[in-house]
Amino acid sequence: GSIKAIYSDKDPLQLFDVIQDPNEIENLTSSASYATTTQSMIDEIKSRYDTAALRERVLESQRRRALLKEVMLKQSLAWDHEPASDATNSYIRNNMPAYEFEKRARFPPV
Repeated sequence: GSIKAIYSDKDPLQLFDVIQDPNEIENLTSSASYATTTQSMIDEIKSRYDTAALRERVLESQRRRALLKEVMLKQSLAWDHEPASDATNSYIRNNMPAYEFEKRARFPPV
């Protein structure tokens, strides 16, 4: 629906109605009218996810990426993908509409 919840074991729940508040300014968890919704969201999150295991997986991923970053900096490597070929010649570049280009490319001409 229109309710968005942001949950962390270490931080308080954040709850937003993204239709009425698209910029997510007003946290609805302190609103008495959303007390049931707040609790049901917490219950659903805890029933669906093993948050402790998920947190460990995220931290492990961060540790691996930090290690790789350090190694790559020492070897002057970048994360960016650089294609083996010159991609500037791999694409057709023009300023005409696609239908005009296709019409000109047909043989015999239409």
